[in-house]
Amino acid sequence: MELLKCKNTNLLDTQISVEPIPLCSFFRLTCRIQLFLNYIELRSGTSLRDPILDFFSPHDMTWLTFFLIYFSLTIGILSLYRHRTLFAFLHAYSCSS
Repeated sequence: MELLKCKNTNLLDTQISVEPIPLCSFFRLTCRIQLFLNYIELRSGTSLRDPILDFFSPHDMTWLTFFLIYFSLTIGILSLYRHRTLFAFLHAYSCSS
C-alpha cells in the first residue's frame, strides 16, 4: 500500500488520493519521533568546549534562511513551469510503481 497513489497518468488531469491507514501510521510515527527527540534533548550531560567555535559569535540567521528557502522554491517552480519536460519527468517519476 502506498501513501500517495496517482489515479490518472494524464499530466493535465492528475488526481492524487491519500490512503487513510498509511497516513495515520505516518502521523503516529512522527509523534513518536518527536517524543524521542524531546527525551534526548532534555537528558542531562556535559557540554564539551570547542576552541574553533569560540572564534565565532552567534548571529540570527532566521530571515536569511527563510529568504533562501523560499527563493529557491520559487526559482524551482518557475523553472518547472517554463520547462514542461522536467515537470513531466518528475511527474512520471513520482507516479511510477
